[in-house]
Amino acid sequence: GILKKSLRIEEDNITAFYQMATAYALLGDTGRAELATAERYYILGNIKKASMHAHRAMKYLPKNSPEWLKAQDIMANL
Repeated sequence: GILKKSLRIEEDNITAFYQMATAYALLGDTGRAELATAERYYILGNIKKASMHAHRAMKYLPKNSPEWLKAQDIMANL
């Protein structure tokens, strides 16, 4: 939706990642909530929290899905 469009234009919009994580959490989509949180912390430079949330996301997301691969990329780039 709107948040994804916003992130296509401004890839480092930490507010959009925060709002996306909140929305996914409210929908019960833990994997995507953790991934959005990992991306937010990655942008902020908080390596410890980015790694923790990316690792959590990988537990919930289908292996080799685009989201799982994004979490893996975050882990690899820390």
